[in-house]
Amino acid sequence: MFKKIVSMLIVASLLSVSVFGAFTDMPENEIEKNALMSAVENGLLNGVSENEIAPYAPVTRSQMGAILVRAMGATKKADISAFEDASPKAWYYNELSCAVAMGAFQGDGGKNIFPDKNITYQEAFLVLSRVFDLRYENENMLNEYIDKDSVASWAKSGVLKIVSGGYYDGDALYPDKSISRVEFAKIMSNLVSNYIDSPGTYSELPKGNTLVRCNGVIFDGITNPDAKSAKEGDLIIIGDGVSETSILNTDGANVVLRGGNLNISGKVGIIRAVVGGTVLTPVKNDYSAKVYPDGSKGIISASAEGSYISLK
Repeated sequence: MFKKIVSMLIVASLLSVSVFGAFTDMPENEIEKNALMSAVENGLLNGVSENEIAPYAPVTRSQMGAILVRAMGATKKADISAFEDASPKAWYYNELSCAVAMGAFQGDGGKNIFPDKNITYQEAFLVLSRVFDLRYENENMLNEYIDKDSVASWAKSGVLKIVSGGYYDGDALYPDKSISRVEFAKIMSNLVSNYIDSPGTYSELPKGNTLVRCNGVIFDGITNPDAKSAKEGDLIIIGDGVSETSILNTDGANVVLRGGNLNISGKVGIIRAVVGGTVLTPVKNDYSAKVYPDGSKGIISASAEGSYISLK
C-alpha cells in the first residue's frame, strides 16, 4: 500500500509538471484548478491547444456527450443517421452515437440533436442526473437560489437532483446560461470522487461516488453505513464499457449498474440497472435478495445483450 501511495504521488507530480504546467490559462482559483486537473487526469477534458485549456469557454452538446462517453467508457453505438444536423464526417459523430445509446441525449423528437449548440446549466444538470441515475430530491434545496423560478419545468427534476446531492455549489442556478468547461469540470469532480481504471481487489474506498471503468475489479468487505439512507449514501457506478464486476462480503452498497455483469453478496443498499438511460427492474427489497416464486434468488436481465445482476 505504501509503495502504491508513493507511486501515485510521483505520477501526480509528473502530471502537474508535464501536463498542467503546459496550460498557461489555468485559473488561479484552487477549486477551479483542481477540478480541471482532475478532468484532464481522468481523460474527460483535453486542452484546446498545446498550452491552453480554455476554462471559461462554453461546452457544446457534442463536447458534453464526448466527455460522458469517456467518463463511462461507453462503446455501444446508436444509429443517429436520422439527425440531419449531425454530420458523419464530424469529429464527434462516433461519440455522439455512443452518448445517444447510453441515454445522455435524445434529440428534439424530430430530425435535430443540436450537436454544436452550447449546453445550458439546466440541460447539463438534467443529462447528468440521467447518466448517473440520481434519485434523491429535496425541494427545499432550491429555495437557496434566487433564480429557482427560472428553471424550466422539464429540467426541474434534474436540477433538483444535482443540487440535492450536493454536486453543485454555485451562487445561482443560471438555468439558461451556457455552462463553461470549468463549471462542468467542478460538477464532475463532485459527482465522481474516485475513478477505478486498474483491475484488482479493493477493500476500502474514499468518501464520495466511485466510478468503475475497467474489468477485473473486485470489491471485498466494503462498508457503507449510509447505504439506503434517504440521500442514498455513496454510489458505486459501473461504467458502460465494463463487462463484469464483483462486490463481495459487503455491508451496505448502493450500486448503479450501467454495464456488464455484477456479482454481489452481503448486505446491500440500493442496486439498479440502467440501460440506455432507462432504469430497469429494481432487484432488491431492503437488505434481502429478491426471491422468485420458484425459490431462486434470481438472476435478472439488465439488457438485451444479457447483462445480469447475480445475488448470492
